[in-house]
Amino acid sequence: MLLFEQSHPTETNMTEDNPFQSPKAHLADAEPVYSEIRTFGFDGRMGRLRTLTYTVISGIIASLGLAMVVGILAAIFIPNLPKGDGIVIEMTIFALMYLALIAGTLAVPGQYGVRRLHDLNLSGWWWLLMLLPLLNLFFYLYLLVASGTPGTNKYGPPPPPNTAGVWVGVLVPVLVVPLIGFIVIAGINESNEFRRRSYSKVGNAEFSGLLKSLRANSVSLEETRSFLASLHSKEAPPYTALQIKVTGDSVQVQFKNPKQWAQIQFLLSAQENQGEVTWKCTLAGESSKAQDAEFGKLRQRCQEFQ
Repeated sequence: MLLFEQSHPTETNMTEDNPFQSPKAHLADAEPVYSEIRTFGFDGRMGRLRTLTYTVISGIIASLGLAMVVGILAAIFIPNLPKGDGIVIEMTIFALMYLALIAGTLAVPGQYGVRRLHDLNLSGWWWLLMLLPLLNLFFYLYLLVASGTPGTNKYGPPPPPNTAGVWVGVLVPVLVVPLIGFIVIAGINESNEFRRRSYSKVGNAEFSGLLKSLRANSVSLEETRSFLASLHSKEAPPYTALQIKVTGDSVQVQFKNPKQWAQIQFLLSAQENQGEVTWKCTLAGESSKAQDAEFGKLRQRCQEFQ
């Protein structure tokens, strides 16, 4: 009996040295495991509010950066395009730049959209639905309202709770997006004005060149008629802004660009007086929308051509 009592473990041994005792860890104090939030990357999960903040802010930054690059490239290459095929090449370049802009705008916020899909236990390849017009609006709205998978799913643990910075970031779409829209509209208007001025200068230069050619080929009425007939031949200069119509000894000039000059017509009439060919320039179809500095130069050249 004494031996049994002596061999029985004491209370101290039960609490400190006994390897067979049950664990006494405080499970209530264990910290929950969350998915890591990184600025860049496609792995992990992301909640609704954080997805909205990250996609909008990154989309704005990507759009502005790519638009700036596109604008610089357009300013460098478009003025140097050849006149004959300039419009076709210009549209091709703009189409390629637009595709690059769309791809970059989708790729940068796409990493956050993929993580949001992971939070829904869905494959990130569903983000390609953003390429479909109209459907992408409903798809993005679904990503913003659908609840994520509770607990851990096959893409990892749940995202951490939203911080104060995330809530502040939600104000960015409300405040910045209208401002961006205003800037874009102003930029489009300025771009249209720049194109109008460019077309005006091209039209003015081509009209001036036509007048010089007419004067240089007006030694006799026969030479003038021969030159007028050559204006519709394949060897004629490629006019991109002028639309020329020859009727007898007269030349009717209209402008394809800019649109403000569409109603303007110049009638150039050749007359022979004592063996000398003289020209008369008449302006018709004047529009108040065409009253600008370049149009003033056109009118002055017409008056000097008398």
